[in-house]
Amino acid sequence: SGKGPASDLGLIRLSDHSKIYLVGLGKAAGPMVHAAYDLLAGYPTDGLIVTKVPYERLPSGIKQVCGDHPVPGNNSFAAGIALRELLIQAGPRDLVLFFISGGGSALATLPIPGVALQDVADLTNALIRSGAKIEQMNIILNHQHFRALHNSVLSIRHQRAIHNSLSHYL
Repeated sequence: SGKGPASDLGLIRLSDHSKIYLVGLGKAAGPMVHAAYDLLAGYPTDGLIVTKVPYERLPSGIKQVCGDHPVPGNNSFAAGIALRELLIQAGPRDLVLFFISGGGSALATLPIPGVALQDVADLTNALIRSGAKIEQMNIILNHQHFRALHNSVLSIRHQRAIHNSLSHYL
């Protein structure tokens, strides 16, 4: 029996986890994380949402950072650091649920060492001016040479946590 309205999410038994982290990234992050938070009533939750504008109905225990969109800037860099720090603190018995909507790539940006944030911003501006479609922009901007955050979200540590979460059911 579960503690809240949601006792399991398909193959994932929530009671097997010490803490559930809710991570929302994108322009609709606030409402998505809020809905999940409501469903997980009674479970120990923590989390972060990264949005363009502040979400006014922030659930208890959920932090918020506003990034820049459509061109990543200093706020996007701060959001990228906050997201990385949250993922680092998640342990192998924790579950991290991601809620991703449009704009996330610009809102939380963490360039790899040797690539300046201004380089990512300049490239983003050039792609926008060129008329590139969002799918084309994402292919270029999410390439391993430009976005460390996107490449590290599923680090070895988190792959282990995901594997531990699913191994009971595979």
